[in-house]
Amino acid sequence: MIRLANISDVDMVKLIDPFSGDRSEDVKEGRVYIYFVEEDLCGFISMSRAGLLGRPYIQYLAVATSHQQKGIAFELLSYIESKYSDQRLFISTESTNTIMLNLLSKKHYVLAGEIAKANLSGSKEIYYFKESNT
Repeated sequence: MIRLANISDVDMVKLIDPFSGDRSEDVKEGRVYIYFVEEDLCGFISMSRAGLLGRPYIQYLAVATSHQQKGIAFELLSYIESKYSDQRLFISTESTNTIMLNLLSKKHYVLAGEIAKANLSGSKEIYYFKESNT
């Protein structure tokens, strides 16, 4: 089940969040959606407040290690795509994240560009978009 996160979910989100920072503000602003299997939080997806180039931008997508490779990221991405089906949707990932790169290819995202050495590891950040359905 996918639903909008609420403030009581923040502590669970923190347990599976591999990114720096805190999602509390994102949750308060209604920009985080969470994926549950029964009572188990398995993943989340968060939209950027500002977007990218005035368009919706997926800022974070994470799946708990114990639930990876089960299609949860695919479902979260599909959910957001349906919410923004009338707009060009952006997302980015590190060039070393082969699992995400493969997912974006499978979902037919289009390469938009990259920023060299954008990440602390020195890896590129690669940007993709998906056209609207209109």
